Amino acid sequence: MRRRPTVVPLRGDLPARPSAARKAADGSSIGAFGVMRSIDELLGPPVCFILGLALSLIRRLRRRSETPAAPAKVLVIKFWGMGSIVLTTPALRALKKAYPACHITFLTFDQNESMCRMIPSIDRVYPYRADGAVAFLRSFARLVGFLRRERFDLALDFEFFANFTAILAGIADAPMTVGFHSPKFWRDSLYTTPVRFEHAHITENFLKLAKAAGGKADGHELDAPVVGRPAARVALNQLLSERKLARTDHLVCVNINASSLDYKRRWPIESYRQLIERILTDFDRVRLVLIGSKDEAPYVARLTRLLGPRAAVVDLCGLLTVEQLALLLRRSALFIGNDSGPLHLAAAAGIPTVSFFGPETPALYGPRGGAHTIFYAEIPCSPCLNVYNSKDNSHCRDNVCMQSIPVDEVWAAVFERLTGIVNTWPTVKRAERWR
Repeated sequence: MRRRPTVVPLRGDLPARPSAARKAADGSSIGAFGVMRSIDELLGPPVCFILGLALSLIRRLRRRSETPAAPAKVLVIKFWGMGSIVLTTPALRALKKAYPACHITFLTFDQNESMCRMIPSIDRVYPYRADGAVAFLRSFARLVGFLRRERFDLALDFEFFANFTAILAGIADAPMTVGFHSPKFWRDSLYTTPVRFEHAHITENFLKLAKAAGGKADGHELDAPVVGRPAARVALNQLLSERKLARTDHLVCVNINASSLDYKRRWPIESYRQLIERILTDFDRVRLVLIGSKDEAPYVARLTRLLGPRAAVVDLCGLLTVEQLALLLRRSALFIGNDSGPLHLAAAAGIPTVSFFGPETPALYGPRGGAHTIFYAEIPCSPCLNVYNSKDNSHCRDNVCMQSIPVDEVWAAVFERLTGIVNTWPTVKRAERWR
C-alpha cells in the first residue's frame, strides 16, 4: 500500500500579524515572469481568438488526416517552473509506454534546458530565449518556423491556462492538440482535445493530458534525473573536496529560497537559523549544505552571517549547475526547504524531505509518499497562489501562512528523520552514493 506524505497539523496560536503598512521583508518582484504574464493577459486573448477562427476555417477547407495510431513526433510545451517540469515525468513516461518509438520534443525556456536534458523520456529540448523584448521576438519568429516545419503528429500543452502556450500549440497545428480546458472560449478553440483541470495533485492532472492522448499511466512516481555528463560529477567532487566534505558525512541540503514567482513562499530566515542551530547541536556528523542560484546568494548570505563561521555549514549557493545539484541531492540524507524546484528535484532523486507550504497548497504540489513531511498552516487566506489566478497573489503583503509554522514542530520532525537516518544508514551506503 502506498504511503502518504505526513502533512503536519500545526498547533498553537498564530503569531501576531505585523502592521499591514509594512511589506514582507523579502518583497515580491514582478520580474520576467510578471512581464510575460502581463503580455499574455493583454495580447493573448485577441491573438487566440483570431488564430482560433483561422484554424477552424482552415480545418474545414482542407481534409486533415487523423492522428496516427502511433504518433512519431510529439511536442510537449511547458515553460514555467523547474519543479513543475519534474512533475511532468509520469505523464511523459505514460506517452513513451503507449508509443515506444515516439520522439518527444520539449519546448521550454532556455533556463530549463539542463533540467529537461536529465529527464529520460525527453528526446530533444527546444530552448526558448525570452530575456528582453528583442530576444523574445527573435526567438518567437524562429519558433514559428520550427513548429510549422516539424509537422508534429501530437502536441500537448502542459501549461494550465496560459494564452501564449495555447497559441504555440495552435501554430504547430498537429492533428491532435491536447491542453487544459479553460472558461476562456478563445483559448479552448486552439485545442482539438481540451481536458478539464481537476483540483487534484498536479501529477494527476498532467497524467490526464497524457491519457487523453492515448498515454498508458504506470503510476505517479517521479523519474530520477539522469546526469549523463561525467564532467558534472568530476566538478562536483572537486568542489565538495575543496569544502572538506567527506564521504562519511551525512549531508543535509537546505534551500531557504523561493523563486521570483513569489518570494512569500519563504519560511522566515530566523526560523531557519533556529532550526539549523538545533541540528548542529544534536547531530555532530551532519553537514548542512546551503543551495540556491546566483541571484539568491545575497539572501543566503544573510543566513550565514546570522549563523556565524561554522565548519558544519557549507554555502554552495550560486556554485552549482542543475546537473551538479541533482548529483548532490542524490548523495544527501535529507532535504529541508520551501515549496520550490529543488524540493521536487530532491523528491525525484529519492531522498526524504521536510518542506513548507503556505501561498500554494501541498494538495496540488506537495511531494508524495511516506518519505516526506509537509508543514502547512491552512489559515483562511491560504492558498492564495494557484493556477486559477495565474499564480498571482500580489495583494498579499504579509505571509502569515509561513510565519505560522513553528520551529519547535519542525525540529521534532527533523530530529525524528535524522535520528532514523544516522542510526540506520551505514557508512558504506553513503560512500556508494558518491560514485
